[in-house]
Amino acid sequence: MLNKDMVNCLMNDKKVSRECDIIKTVRQEVGYKIRLKGYK
Repeated sequence: MLNKDMVNCLMNDKKVSRECDIIKTVRQEVGYKIRLKGYK
C-alpha cells in the first residue's frame, strides 16, 4: 500500500527528490490509478 509520503511524492510533481523519483517510477501505474479516482 501507499503511505502518506509516497502519495505526496506521486501527487506533488514540484517535490521531486531522489526518493520521490524512485517511488514515482515504481508506483507510476498506481499513482495514475489514484489520479483517475480523483484522489488529490
